[in-house]
Amino acid sequence: MTVLASGGDARTLDFQAGGVGFMPFAMGHYIQNTGTTRPHYLEMFKAPVYPDSSPAQPLALTPPELVRAHLNADDALIQALNRSKQLVVGQAASAPLACAYQPGTDGLENNHMFDRSEIKEHADVIGADGVHVGTVDHLDGDRIKLTKKDSSDQRHHYISVGLIAEVEDGTVRLSANADVAVSFEEPAPE
Repeated sequence: MTVLASGGDARTLDFQAGGVGFMPFAMGHYIQNTGTTRPHYLEMFKAPVYPDSSPAQPLALTPPELVRAHLNADDALIQALNRSKQLVVGQAASAPLACAYQPGTDGLENNHMFDRSEIKEHADVIGADGVHVGTVDHLDGDRIKLTKKDSSDQRHHYISVGLIAEVEDGTVRLSANADVAVSFEEPAPE
């Protein structure tokens, strides 16, 4: 599974049977089966809607020579792209780049299930597994700045508020286990 962040950053993670992946709020992702058996997976969303951002239709409407030149795509892929939006896509050769979509939404609503004012300085930040991730220094826009004291490199790190599952009794609980959550930390500039 590859998670696509802003600024051209991406992280690819390999999973085995029973593995769990997490996509932070407002980050795209795609899943590629590199095995020899058909995968079965479940996608769960904390939000009541899930607007897609599939590139299939825009690519299908882009002149083929541009898609070929910029994405190094072959003719078979270009011809398989569907020119109309598909709402739910199963396994099909005609839909190599598609996602699920719930119509009637613009995807701009704030789907966080907590009040940002509940995030307090010096609050513990824990993973879904209950393991300590860090301590809140302060809220900085859409990110939590963590204190230096919990960092192995003695620098501040940031965690997206999109990783927050809930804030309860002053503790910030993330929706990913601690070992996964720290892989999404961004170091503060020096």
